[in-house]
Parts: sequence; C-alpha cells; structure tokens
Amino acid sequence: SYIAADFIFNPGYFDAAQHFQRFTLFNKNVIKLSEKTTASISFNGFGSSWDASGQVPARAVNDGSIDRFGAIDTLEGGTTSRNNLNFELHSKVGGHDFYSQFYFGNYRFKLFSNFTFFLNDPLNGDMIEQTDDRTFLGYNGHYAINGFLGNIPVRTIIGAGFRSDRTNVMLWHSPDRERMSVTANSNVFERNMNGWIREEISFSERFKAELGLRIDYFTFDVDDLVAGDTAHADLSGYNYQVLAEPKINFIYSPQDNLHFFLNSGIGFHSNDARSVVQDRNNHRLPLAAGAELGSQIRLGDLLFSVALWTLELENELVYVGDEGVTEDNGPSRRNGIDLSCRYQVLPWLYADADL
Repeated sequence: SYIAADFIFNPGYFDAAQHFQRFTLFNKNVIKLSEKTTASISFNGFGSSWDASGQVPARAVNDGSIDRFGAIDTLEGGTTSRNNLNFELHSKVGGHDFYSQFYFGNYRFKLFSNFTFFLNDPLNGDMIEQTDDRTFLGYNGHYAINGFLGNIPVRTIIGAGFRSDRTNVMLWHSPDRERMSVTANSNVFERNMNGWIREEISFSERFKAELGLRIDYFTFDVDDLVAGDTAHADLSGYNYQVLAEPKINFIYSPQDNLHFFLNSGIGFHSNDARSVVQDRNNHRLPLAAGAELGSQIRLGDLLFSVALWTLELENELVYVGDEGVTEDNGPSRRNGIDLSCRYQVLPWLYADADL
C-alpha cells in the first residue's frame, strides 16, 4: 500500500498573474488473496485552476497599449478536476490468466475564453464559457488460454468490456464570467459494449503473428436543453452505431538484435454524439484503416528503429468548441515516417532522439 501527493503553484511571468495551482493525490493498495489471485484498489484525483492572458492582437503590442506579456481580458482562465476509482483482479485459473477491472470516475471542466474581445458584443464583450461535467463507469475483462495448434504454440485471449458516460456540456456567452445567454446545453448519455478475441501464434522462435477481431456497439442519447428556434436547431435524438474491427500483426526476428514488424487494422473515428444522433439512417461508425511497416535493430548500446505508416479516415468530423458545433471535413489520408534512436551512454544514463 502506498500514497503519493503533489502540489504545484506558479504565478507565471505575465503582467496579470496566472495563479496556476494543481493538487494531485494517488493511492494504491495491492492485496494477495491467494497464491494465484491478486487484487488491487487504487484512487487518483486532481484539481486545478488558473487565470490566462490568452491571445493578444499584434497591433496592441506594436502601439504600446500592452507589452507582449500583457492581456486585453484578464478574466480568461478556468478550473478542472478528475477523480478515478479503480479495482483490478488478477487470477490464474487452471494455468490460464483471468483479469477483471471495474472503474468509476467523474470529470469537471470550465474554461473562460475571449478570442474576439468586442467583435460580436461591442457593449459587454465576447467572453465565452465552456463546461463539461461527466460521470463514467465501466468494466474490462479478459481470459487468456495457452495451448497448441498441432506443434505450434498459440495463446488465445477473449475479452469484453462496457462503459457508460453521463455528460452535461454547455457553451455560454459569459462577459466578465457572468452568464448572459446560452449557445449550447445538452445532456448526453453514451454507452459502449465491446467483445474481442486475439490469437497469438508462434510459428517459430523467429516468426510470430497476431490475429484479432473486436466488435463495438455504441448507443447515443442526446437531450438538448436549449429551445429550438430559427437560431438554434434541436440537437436531441437517439442513435446506435456498430462496427467490427479486424487486426493483424506480424513480427519476424532473423537475429536476436534485428526485428521486422507489420501492424495493420481497422478502427473508427469517434464523432460528437450530438452530430451522430442527427444522422438517424447511419448505424456504422466512420472507418479508420491504418498500417505500419518497420524494423528495429540493436548495435551494442545503440537501439535504432524506423517505421512507415498510413492512416485513412472514411469521414472526419472536427468539433469547434468556440461555437459548439462540428464541421465535416470529409475523408482524409495521412502518411508518415517515424525514426527513433536510443543510446546507452553509461549504465545509469541514456540519450534518445525521435523524428
């Protein structure tokens, strides 16, 4: 059993003090129930608050109205907190591994921003307030079975999970941190059930493969608390989404210090629930297909790796928090290369670089 705590305070270097403070607490207790069963209970939480100088116009700095560390609106800033309670159980049943996790948490977020100062409301100012208040709970579990397929060692892992989120999200016009008018206010109930299976196959000491399949089922239920009119579309609604996601990975090691790998799979792009419920005819999450091809080599104390990757999204929604809406960016494709190098300079010192 152990406990850790951390407190940070930083006034910052801006003309208007940042007053940043954060408190973090962590506790974990590990209990050995038997020779084959271990349980753990942990809690972690933090709370934070700050003031911000935000963005400032270059012309105000250039004409001497403020310097580069000054602010136009000194009331920007926010608060946030998160608390998590976690229970885990590890057990060996008949030589096989069993794992269960139950978790519960809550999250609070409030942010005051002013990007346009007096553009939309010349009298009171344009400050906005964004809030996110959510509670979530869930379960993850899996069962691992070791066996043989002929003479080939295999490890089969079967898992399932559940998560439920209850959220209230709001966007207000709040000059001087005083709420004046509401732009968005919705209660969102989102739930996910998933099941998956992974097969790890060791064809030899040099060549391994992993095959996987996961199925996700989501439900989205949105209750829009802002009355619908010509200026505000009613975002209330219900929808469900389902997707099967195959995965396949290969690892080939011709030598102990040289490895090649190919990872690929299909996932999904997670969209804003308020947009999902508007498309009542679509019950499939937008696909995200990705792949990665690379190698890793160790030369004495030098470890080097390189990977080529690609990611293609069937459809991409971007959330615009300042306005409380989403924008449809359509399909997208990303390609890249990752280079990594690590060198053990001394037994107690290493250096690394990534590009």
